[in-house]
Amino acid sequence: MQLMSTFKVKNAVSFLGVVLCTGLLLASCDDSPAVSQSTSTESAEYGIWVNIKTDQEYSYLLTVSDLMKDTVISPVNSGIDATGNIDGTYGTFKSGYYYTPVGSKISKMQVKGGQFVETNNCIINDGSYFNYMSKTYWNEQFNVLSWGQTYVEAEKVIKKNVYRINADDMTLLSQEPLTFPVLDSIKNPDSPSEYLPNKDLWISPTSFTIKNGKVFVGFMYWNFTYSIHTDKTYMLVCDYPSMENATVLTDDRYGYTSGSWWMTNSSFIDSKGDLYFTTTTDDNKYTILRIKSDESVIDKTYAFSLSDYDLYVTGYGGSYDHHTYIKDGLALMGSYIVDVWNQKVVADLNSYGLGKVESAYSGGILVNDEKLYVVIKTSDSRWFICRYNPDDKTLTRGLEIVGGVTQVGRIDKLK
Repeated sequence: MQLMSTFKVKNAVSFLGVVLCTGLLLASCDDSPAVSQSTSTESAEYGIWVNIKTDQEYSYLLTVSDLMKDTVISPVNSGIDATGNIDGTYGTFKSGYYYTPVGSKISKMQVKGGQFVETNNCIINDGSYFNYMSKTYWNEQFNVLSWGQTYVEAEKVIKKNVYRINADDMTLLSQEPLTFPVLDSIKNPDSPSEYLPNKDLWISPTSFTIKNGKVFVGFMYWNFTYSIHTDKTYMLVCDYPSMENATVLTDDRYGYTSGSWWMTNSSFIDSKGDLYFTTTTDDNKYTILRIKSDESVIDKTYAFSLSDYDLYVTGYGGSYDHHTYIKDGLALMGSYIVDVWNQKVVADLNSYGLGKVESAYSGGILVNDEKLYVVIKTSDSRWFICRYNPDDKTLTRGLEIVGGVTQVGRIDKLK
């Protein structure tokens, strides 16, 4: 079954069967680099996933102790085989463990002895794709928003489950449906006077946040057949953990809720507890909206226009927006460092002369000790990890990744 992404119509891509790859080796960063072995998993601080392609695509994880060391890493004769073990589209990482859907379960995996080992799992028996992680959110529990959905014709609603899991022992604490009313339908491109059947609508969640006893899910209504979606801003709000008393916030001023249906992040909570999310139009005119920390409605006094900036970054077969909070109102959006408190763009990481920011998954952009780590690709296809320091606005190049790299998928802090 092939499905289309919902984040940018002209760049929509298939996701099933995608292989996420990673690999590393270390050496000096010159035109003819030597290669040394990667750090042992017992002492490693970071894990990096890399897609590589030789005769076919491969998936590896390599581990390093220092992202900023002037060295070269490569998948050649090194790395931990991740093929079939970790799903990059849906998998997530937390506190030394990878979580990924496998069959009818969500598997908890750890790197031991140079390989991925399942330490526990949580069985989900809700049918095809329901255990696939469209979005996750961590609080005291591991919260998973399912990719699968059910349309209820009699109620004209679409339901997606939220699984609340104790990550320590992978006990399923609860599974409750998020109920999305069908507020708008999509006109049939082949017959503009008619609408496509509601049963063919798909809820494409763009963000998933839990705060102050409430769930917030940004979303759009999507049709896979025509790769089209509604053009309004939607945010579902309900009680947590019951998922009851659902309401849908709407706004038709700034286009549709931006983001993708899978594990990227298109919203964030700042250090004041305010929730920020983005909307966009088909010609990429972005606006940042806000829900204040003690409220459950869109703040009508706040609308930060980024219409002059393209927040999409390329990679992994398409273009994506991915927003990562750093500190003090600063966030990475695309290649830009944006100050949401003062409503200004502080820096463009693509303007430093080191290359361009590449797209990544939910763990692909790392914030550690209030510094930002991103993947940068040069015009001659060299791949680097770079660190942005918001205090002095510097961007510093770290290790380089070589060896047939097609995408650096994510950076995870293992310890």
